[in-house]
Amino acid sequence: DCDLEAAALRGALRVAVEPGALGSGRPVRLDLVDPRGDRFSVQLADNHARLAATPDGQRAGPFAVTVDAPAGRYRGVVYLDTDRDGAFRACPDDPFGDRAVVDAEQSPILTDLQVGPGVVLDLGALILDGLGCPAPEAGLTPTVILSGDIEPPNRPVRLRIEEQGGFVDDVLLLVNLGEADRPISAARRPLAPGVYRLIAYVDTNDNGVYDACDSNDFDAISGRVDVTIGAMDAEVAPRFSLGVSCGG
Repeated sequence: DCDLEAAALRGALRVAVEPGALGSGRPVRLDLVDPRGDRFSVQLADNHARLAATPDGQRAGPFAVTVDAPAGRYRGVVYLDTDRDGAFRACPDDPFGDRAVVDAEQSPILTDLQVGPGVVLDLGALILDGLGCPAPEAGLTPTVILSGDIEPPNRPVRLRIEEQGGFVDDVLLLVNLGEADRPISAARRPLAPGVYRLIAYVDTNDNGVYDACDSNDFDAISGRVDVTIGAMDAEVAPRFSLGVSCGG
């Protein structure tokens, strides 16, 4: 379209990271909204949790991007794209909507942005404030079965939880597999919405973390389930079949 012009935007972001899986990395986006309500969106950071850590435990970093939009005046909305859908919907209006946004009163430049050919806009320091919304949680209740040709070792069984934005946790499911009844039904635990890779594994060296096949001392017996937890999911019950995944 010949009326699209590239504008340059620069500035700096500052954002808090919520604890646990809720704080797994999400994009920070800017929506430009014209007087008719049409939106043009640009990503300012691909993962807020990977910005540089600040002394007070937040994350901060500069950005410099270009945006293609028709020349004109816009209102800007800078937000943490919590649900990763590329559009701003605040969490009070959506169960797992966007949970942090820049207050336009603190950054009045966002209320009137002039975009045009060759225009360079310095947006300054943009502080994303958490909206304080309660977070939905699903109950995660894993079940683990062991392949019939494997002798149960006297080792713990753990669950590796990896969310696509970078959150990782290893939780104990069972102290000693060799003394357990089968199948193993683990206790229910809450988990925030997200896109997860879950790995149940026998912790062969009992070091408390999952050692993949490319490690020197790998955990050979494991099972994997990929799951997406949505805002309306109340219960998730993955079933893991543990077998020799490497080194066998």
